[in-house]
Amino acid sequence: MQASRKTGLAMAFKLMMSAQKEWRKPDGQNRPPEIIQGVVFRYGIKHLQTAA
Repeated sequence: MQASRKTGLAMAFKLMMSAQKEWRKPDGQNRPPEIIQGVVFRYGIKHLQTAA
């Protein structure tokens, strides 16, 4: 493996570990069926699409 690739992978790993600290579990038990149906959530809020 090349040095620059190793460095890039290490940097990506560190960024993911840092971001993981802010992740949280989804709220509510009713979300999986809505997600399967294609309901869009943005920032944890159900996003209603309007017809154009």
